[in-house]
Amino acid sequence: MNALPTVENNGLAKETIKDAEDQLASSLQGATDTRQRMKGVDDLEIHKLVPSFAIRLNLDVLSIIFAFCGKYDWAAPLRIGAVCRKWRQVILATPRAWAHPSLSNTMCARKAALFFERSGQLPLHVCLTADQSITRLSTVAHRIKCLSIQFTELNMGLAIFSNLERLQVRGRASTLFISKAFIRKFPRLRHLDCRGAIHITSYRLLPLGLESEWLGDSLLLEGLSSVFVARSDFLKVVQSAKNTLVSLKFEIRDRVGPYESYITLPNLVTLDVEYSHHEPNRQPLKFKTPSLKTYSQYTASNVYNGMIHQDLETTEHISIDVCVELATCPRLRLLQLFYSSDVSTLLRQLTYDSTLCSNLELVEVRCIQGMESSLPVALAGKLDQANALRSSKIRFMFVSELTTELPNAFKEYKCEPDNLCTDYE
Repeated sequence: MNALPTVENNGLAKETIKDAEDQLASSLQGATDTRQRMKGVDDLEIHKLVPSFAIRLNLDVLSIIFAFCGKYDWAAPLRIGAVCRKWRQVILATPRAWAHPSLSNTMCARKAALFFERSGQLPLHVCLTADQSITRLSTVAHRIKCLSIQFTELNMGLAIFSNLERLQVRGRASTLFISKAFIRKFPRLRHLDCRGAIHITSYRLLPLGLESEWLGDSLLLEGLSSVFVARSDFLKVVQSAKNTLVSLKFEIRDRVGPYESYITLPNLVTLDVEYSHHEPNRQPLKFKTPSLKTYSQYTASNVYNGMIHQDLETTEHISIDVCVELATCPRLRLLQLFYSSDVSTLLRQLTYDSTLCSNLELVEVRCIQGMESSLPVALAGKLDQANALRSSKIRFMFVSELTTELPNAFKEYKCEPDNLCTDYE
């Protein structure tokens, strides 16, 4: 007769079973690892047979892509060169990729020299931060086409920026002093963007009011963006560049005197005015603009100004925060209204005289979000009445944000840290 297993025999049996299970689990894991390794080998063979998209690109296409990368991010060439040997060879042979250095405090002198050298003799687009001196650029001054600085310096050194076309002074508290020496230093300057005040200086004393005569026609600016503040010479600079200005944008921070703005701008196409003074503007600008096509006006302060600029005879596109007198702009084609409350006044003008602005095609009205659908319904009768006798119907758009881009609108100039340098080539 067989004896029953003892407790000791049961323990030995359990240990034997556990050892068998462990061996089985180990074998299964080994099989899984083997399958993974085999799959990796298969994937590798597939990659060998089908080269990646980047590898298949020819050198010319890679060079174009790398040039765009360098324009959008000044540090991109350094990262691209670290990817592989082929990409390093291409990036070193692409001078345009190195032509947009941002000389911030993170870029040492050695690294800046590297960018200057690898960009060959191409025009440079350079951005200086607040702690960088313009004298640092003396060796490449003749190559700089676009320069952005935080503040101007009393001592700019002896270098001549003979090919510089665009200068930006970013600091709102900065002051730009324009003199004969300034004009000699930037002889080809065509576009000036100064966020602070502009003053005219001279090495000799001048009778009051003759500063613009002293400058003469030596300022050949085509685009100017700046601010008007009390005791600044902004309007004298406008007077000096009156024959060449095509685009003008400025912020009015102080009241304009009654005789300061009698200026004729024969070639001005775009005028953009922002009013931020805390008192209403009681003296409209006296600019004469016989070629003006696009006019924009916006009041940042809570005051009512009416029309800041009034010579709109040739204007075709207007974006404004007051209701314009349609009789003053007979060639109007596109009108943008910042406030829907001005629509009623506009419709009364159109209903009273159906011959006003016969070329007017579109009126875009900014309204409170959520009223884009209800407001046209509420005004449907008046809209139909305004269009009833017109040979060409006006289209009305009610939107929460004005999105239609005005033709010839002033192009914002961006050349600063973390912003792509505006390039109009």
